Amino acid sequence: MSEPEDTLGVASTMHALEFGQAKTQAADPIANASTLAASAEETAATAASASSAVSRYRRVESLGVGGMGVVERVWDNDLMRNLAVKRLRPELRSNSSHLDQFLWEARVGAHLDHPNIVPVHDLGVNAEGDVFFTMKHVEGTTFAELIESLQGADGPDLPLPSRLRLYLQLCNAVDFAHAKGVVHRDLKPANVMLGGHGELFVMDWGIARPCGGSDNSWMRDSFPKTLRHGLSGTPQYMSPEQARGLEVGPSSDIYALGVILYELTSLRCPIEGETIEEVLSHVKAGDYVPLREAMPAVSASLAAVVERAMALEPANRYARGSDLAKDIERVLDGRTPEAETTSLAKRFQRYWTTEDQARLRPMDLDFLILSGIISGIALGSWVASAVSGWEWALLIAAGVIGLPPLVQWFRTTGKSRPLGDFRGD
Repeated sequence: MSEPEDTLGVASTMHALEFGQAKTQAADPIANASTLAASAEETAATAASASSAVSRYRRVESLGVGGMGVVERVWDNDLMRNLAVKRLRPELRSNSSHLDQFLWEARVGAHLDHPNIVPVHDLGVNAEGDVFFTMKHVEGTTFAELIESLQGADGPDLPLPSRLRLYLQLCNAVDFAHAKGVVHRDLKPANVMLGGHGELFVMDWGIARPCGGSDNSWMRDSFPKTLRHGLSGTPQYMSPEQARGLEVGPSSDIYALGVILYELTSLRCPIEGETIEEVLSHVKAGDYVPLREAMPAVSASLAAVVERAMALEPANRYARGSDLAKDIERVLDGRTPEAETTSLAKRFQRYWTTEDQARLRPMDLDFLILSGIISGIALGSWVASAVSGWEWALLIAAGVIGLPPLVQWFRTTGKSRPLGDFRGD
């Protein structure tokens, strides 16, 4: 049987195993498991000849061409599934700098084992000498394509709360990468893929760099020299320190998350300019149109979250992606995020006008404790002067008996109370 013309030139493991098993059974028709195991060495030796007969990966279509690599969709003949394969461009294979950067991208992807990060499965060299790695093939749309479609009249029905819930997956993926000692450095809507079932994936870790996380000593040693200096990233999504060419850490990714959140909310990028130099100048100065000017209907709570994530100074941003995610969850619940400074009266209003059955949460305790102290002092002063001993007993009994039903009623009538709209005050 001749090899299909459009293949990646990688040996099929299944074909090699079947070839070795067929040879063994031809010699001994009643070969058992131990006999087959004994032939493992011979089976491995036949893999080279098997590769000329059947290739493991069959090319299906081209998915794109980048500065260093070619990405294709292939069919895995062994595991019977679609995969994406990225190959180093042939003219670059002899360039050690490009090879180091290509291998770095593959190893970082393999290192980050998270549901919202595209997994890398294999790394190798095909029969033509091309270096490649395989990864999950994601069918869907990027955040950039989603935002563009939402700008049109015929865009998908995806309201802001639904977009924010998708955004939570992005925050969690970035938080995981930071915990594993990796800073992405090029977070942007074009590098976030949304699958057909609501699953989200962070793509393209090619210019990532190691940071102070755990288990990354090998990363510091193998980090390509070409990525250690100079500007790297997309200007509109760079942090101010990144635009200045300074060394960046996790807070730089937090800034990029803030830009994406701004764009996902208002459907426009906060940083604009006619030239790259103009864009970088705005980024360095923290000069952008505030979210509530770009979208007056948005709530002060969500605007405060964006402003904290996009703070000019790294120390003023969220410390972790998970902290940003928690504030988004508070906004979605109609509660006050940590990034927003507001009055007790506003907290009280949100507390009573938000549909939230689990109300007794830590951030509400400040208000509840203060209210309880004031009410207790007032009630105690009145009781001490106006109530006799036996009346005291009646009040305590009434409280013990009546409080649980009151709390239960409060929790079960949440849906009958007016629902606060987090998109505006």
